[in-house]
Amino acid sequence: MVKRVFSVVVGAVAWMALCDGAAAQPFGFDDINLWAGSGANRAAMVIDWNDGKHPQSVVWGYRWDGVATSQDMLMAIAGTTVVHQTETDVFVSSHTGADPRLFARLSQFGFGDGIFGLGYDHDGDGGAFTPGFERSETGFATDPDDRYAEGWFDNGFWAGSGSSGDPFDGGSWQGFTFLGRQIQDGDWEGWSFAPGFAQTAPSHPLPEPTTALLLASVWTACLVTRRTGSGPRLAQSKRPARVQTRR
Repeated sequence: MVKRVFSVVVGAVAWMALCDGAAAQPFGFDDINLWAGSGANRAAMVIDWNDGKHPQSVVWGYRWDGVATSQDMLMAIAGTTVVHQTETDVFVSSHTGADPRLFARLSQFGFGDGIFGLGYDHDGDGGAFTPGFERSETGFATDPDDRYAEGWFDNGFWAGSGSSGDPFDGGSWQGFTFLGRQIQDGDWEGWSFAPGFAQTAPSHPLPEPTTALLLASVWTACLVTRRTGSGPRLAQSKRPARVQTRR
């Protein structure tokens, strides 16, 4: 038992070292594993929850032809996007995208839609999210291992940044972006939660959690097998993400 615990701890340390090493390296389109859409144009979307979990930022890619906006990209990527009227919390619409682990709750304003809450099934075991609304920012992820942040008036807000070049390889985040902005081929778009309204640019994206954890798990399993002579158990299949919303 002690040997198994030791192996898991060492594996976690190895994963942290992998993340630290990745953060020091340039990161480009070719490093993105999760893509949505199809077409000749490419853009990237980085989300930073600023919650201290690893990786702090997660990145997705988006392909399209013709004209597309930031909102088109978000809704194509997020497994579930729900739109509600501002403050009244009246349900407007729901949309399905490519990654079931990502959840988005948008607010409908007179000038267009804005991001109110974003959730992520961090451990990939089927997450559920219960969003609040603008005058009651009490939404949460039912699984404490998952990530969810929302805000507009009280908790903070989702701050947007844009870059026409790679901000992790010589470029930089510039200005403010919004969901109605038309994106261009080669764009990077970042959404970073600003708790207490302290805005920061998205941090360097690290390898997708499942990939990094898989590498650490394989390494740990090999060590456990060598020390104990027993192999790892097969993991059960994961359930798709569930979303709870109020209508």
